[in-house]
Amino acid sequence: MNNTDLNLKQKIYETAKRLFFEDGYEVGLRYIAEAANVPQDLIIEYFKSKRNLAIEVYKEDHQILSTYLKYVIDPDQDIFLYIISFENLAMRIHKNNPQKQQFLLDTKNDDIDLEASFETSLSDRYAQLVKAIKPNGMSFEKNFRIFMNLIFSAYHSFLLELDDEFDDYQLLWYSTKLRSCFLDFNYSDDQITDIVNYSNQKIDELLALYPYLMDVNQYLINTPGEPVS
Repeated sequence: MNNTDLNLKQKIYETAKRLFFEDGYEVGLRYIAEAANVPQDLIIEYFKSKRNLAIEVYKEDHQILSTYLKYVIDPDQDIFLYIISFENLAMRIHKNNPQKQQFLLDTKNDDIDLEASFETSLSDRYAQLVKAIKPNGMSFEKNFRIFMNLIFSAYHSFLLELDDEFDDYQLLWYSTKLRSCFLDFNYSDDQITDIVNYSNQKIDELLALYPYLMDVNQYLINTPGEPVS
């Protein structure tokens, strides 16, 4: 692929990303092509489908947030805290950016965010946790698939409860409890509370350093991402 092709592919991606958040995931490929001023066939050639464009958006988002999170939490020191804190950060951003929350809800039935997670560094982090599960008669691959489906299904359900009247601390607490039970960590309720409180502390620190992470327009939509593969 030459530089012209790479530039066109990136232009298509950036246009689709913006339109997904501005107009919703239901926008068609023809509309994206018109906005990017490219033939619709070119989108098919580069990305095959709108679904693949959405996967790229999730991959970029995961990469950005996971990179920033490492500034305050070392995943090699505490992978469980890192995973919980990634969800903590994502939930805060979704609550502060209705267009991002809507994008996730619009794509959840196709498990697009789940598929994207398998193609990011987060997949390796989740795998580290699953490898710690005590032998249960199932293969690692089966445990991994069940774990991923469990946490993403739960996360989608939690997002539906995010509003000004719901206590998102409780959502994070139960999400942490759910993960610890599946992984057979046997954490007590007090330990879960300590983990959630410490996660909140670290995310507060991160957002104090990089407040623009609370604005999806600043860190994702209006910021050119890494060249798409």
